[in-house]
Amino acid sequence: QVTAPHEHLVLEGKPYTQIIKAQKDHAIDLIIIAAHDHTVVGRLFVGSNTDYILHHVHCPVYVYKEAAS
Repeated sequence: QVTAPHEHLVLEGKPYTQIIKAQKDHAIDLIIIAAHDHTVVGRLFVGSNTDYILHHVHCPVYVYKEAAS
């Protein structure tokens, strides 16, 4: 449960463009995003949406990636 002040946004469109736009429009100071593997090659890198966000926002990004079992 999140106890700090927070806001939920529901947006439509490409995930990375909407997240970057929301960060600018709402002065978001932290983005938390999950990364998951789709393929063996994908395990070497974070997803393309996550990678794009990491390089284009102006705030910290926490990437949660579940450990492989």
